[in-house]
Amino acid sequence: MPTATSRKGYPDMACTHGTEPRHFRGDSDTDRFQLRRRAPWRLCRVVFFGLAIAAISSTQAWGQTAPLSANLAVHLQRVQVEVIGGRIWILSRSQGGTITSTSQRGGREERLRLSLHTGIPAIEYSLSSEMMDLTISARDGQYVHVVREPKEGATIERLEFLQAPGEAVKLTLGRDPEKKTFQAPSLWHLLLEEPAICREQLIPLLELLRPNWQLAATASELETELSSLALQRSHGRRAIWNQWVARLGSDSFAQRERADRALRQAGPAILGYLHGIELDRLDAEQRFRIRRIIAAISSREAEDTPQIASRRLVADPRVWLALLKRPELPARRLATEQLARLLDRTIPFDPSADAATRQAQLDALREQLNFAPAN
Repeated sequence: MPTATSRKGYPDMACTHGTEPRHFRGDSDTDRFQLRRRAPWRLCRVVFFGLAIAAISSTQAWGQTAPLSANLAVHLQRVQVEVIGGRIWILSRSQGGTITSTSQRGGREERLRLSLHTGIPAIEYSLSSEMMDLTISARDGQYVHVVREPKEGATIERLEFLQAPGEAVKLTLGRDPEKKTFQAPSLWHLLLEEPAICREQLIPLLELLRPNWQLAATASELETELSSLALQRSHGRRAIWNQWVARLGSDSFAQRERADRALRQAGPAILGYLHGIELDRLDAEQRFRIRRIIAAISSREAEDTPQIASRRLVADPRVWLALLKRPELPARRLATEQLARLLDRTIPFDPSADAATRQAQLDALREQLNFAPAN
């Protein structure tokens, strides 16, 4: 297994590597003989593959791309692409040199350039096809920029995704005056807030960097884990955290240090709460310590799994505000209860109301909580 690489500017930040790709075995001769005797099952297989082909056609109609060419994909294995702390990280599995590779096939022209001089690689990928021009740039560990420009006559929209260090992730679709922009604190927030758009438009492009990444499946499992944690969550924990944050501004240095240690010891579960604090209401000492605590806890984390990410996000009101939009009534009820618990007050949202009423209540809640919708 490659040696973990520290991240420039993020001390003591250990990283782990993902699992090897899954491999599927073919049917044995005996299995194939038995399948021939089961005509209904053979029909199901035909239907399944028919649906798969239809899905591929649908994907192509949306303007998404096939996987990287084999020679480019081999080179890309020299970098490690992960989501850590809700941010995409690009790290080197090996160091040394610059690699440039190109490919032309089926009306597609691809170019990949990797710079591996340090543990923080730089990636420049471009694709030109009949439907679009696509560029993906990554550098400085967690700077990721994706731009999809449709060709004349194509039915797809222009897309731009930007993740810059220290800033919200941003997804933009279309052009002025009908352009829509979605912003969120992390990639997981974005996938929970706009699941359909991300699944259809963004995820296939990001997954060019890492085949079998399965971001959509991970986001779905994350939502399940969040629901499970919410049902178990202690009502008194947030009140204790409020006390510790208040003591970060104490006149006593000893009290500030004790509160600082207590918040750190809470681990990833407290990150959602800390990210949700309105820092402008705190003094300079509290703001400084909270930022440092967030950085310290985040730096100790491995690649996000649904279990790791859910512990971080379960105390984040913005997550539960997003889940108020779910079509399933039980999910909306749970999100309403958890959001009310986090805010320590009843919220003006009726999970059983009709769709139009719920949307109006949701818009009002966003405004109250200062969570901007898409614009």
